[in-house]
Amino acid sequence: MKTFARKTLFVFLTVIAAQNPALAFQPFGGPARPLGENPVIGGISMTCYGIPTVVQHIQDIAFARPGVIILSPRFFNEDPAVQRFIYAHECAHHVLGSNESAADCWAMQIGRDQGWLSRRDATAVAHTLSRTPGSITHPPGPIRAEQAMRCYRS
Repeated sequence: MKTFARKTLFVFLTVIAAQNPALAFQPFGGPARPLGENPVIGGISMTCYGIPTVVQHIQDIAFARPGVIILSPRFFNEDPAVQRFIYAHECAHHVLGSNESAADCWAMQIGRDQGWLSRRDATAVAHTLSRTPGSITHPPGPIRAEQAMRCYRS
């Protein structure tokens, strides 16, 4: 009977979490603060096709999970143009999937096309990217910055 009760509780919590994505991440970084579907990012209201955004203490500065964009409180210490780029990068994962270089490219181009990422802003983003160490999923900073600027210009 204990196993049945645990499975029932798990199913119940899964259903609740699916209805409120912010709740799904509480075990990983404490309670999430919802920003909604139109968060103010870098001083402007942005949107990602109805995907809600939450703020939560996480190891990375931001990431996309199915049905939600999660931003670390540290995210808001970044330059406003960098904030908008990062948000768009995470949105791109909902549009394009897990390819990091494609997400960078999409974020640069959508920012340029929508007018919230000027050439000066793109240069600031590239400078920030150039200082990142790279990882198993992200190219080293200088390569990532060069690729992002190439996308901005194309």
